[in-house]
Amino acid sequence: MKHAIFKTGFAILVGCLMIAVHGAQAQPLTLDFANVANADIAFSGASTFAFVTGSGGEDFNITNDPGGNGSSIGLTGLIGGTFTIGTITTVGSVSTAPVTGAGSLSISGLTATLDWVDITQVGTGGTLNDNGVLDLTNISYAGSNADLKQLAENTKGTATLTFQFIPAVSLSTLKSTAESTSYSGSLVNQVPDGGMTICLLGMALAGVEGVRRSKLLRF
Repeated sequence: MKHAIFKTGFAILVGCLMIAVHGAQAQPLTLDFANVANADIAFSGASTFAFVTGSGGEDFNITNDPGGNGSSIGLTGLIGGTFTIGTITTVGSVSTAPVTGAGSLSISGLTATLDWVDITQVGTGGTLNDNGVLDLTNISYAGSNADLKQLAENTKGTATLTFQFIPAVSLSTLKSTAESTSYSGSLVNQVPDGGMTICLLGMALAGVEGVRRSKLLRF
């Protein structure tokens, strides 16, 4: 009986190791982007912000693709929607507020739902989605660009964005005064865990079963 339990646990362990090796090969893709000429992030002065399109009809372009093959560099995209800044919390020199309003992101046939989650301001710098949580959902792409296919592979990802005002503009001012500036950011795809979580659960259950049977054999 103990031998059978050992064989089962060993088989699960080998399977988990194989999944771990395969998962290690799946590296996250990052697409860095920056606003194009005459495009910016615009704060309305009424607790909202949106993205102003440049003279060429686009908002941003891809500037780098760590983990990719260069196929997306130079592609342009749009950020749609109006986003609302919520109640501000300030601790020391750091001000944060939640951001509501679901917008959209598109790049050469790729589309996604975008939720910036929060806004943070420290000194001259500001950040959207400061903690890098999953805020890109429903990512869809039917084209052939390798980077965009990889970004859309798991239908979810993370978008972060930074901007700067010199001299510094407080977050409370950005809620109440019309301001605009340039920006840059990153898009990161969500890499699936390859079933490792399920594997570890299987090992744990096998261990529990082994302990249970071992106790039964003693009586």
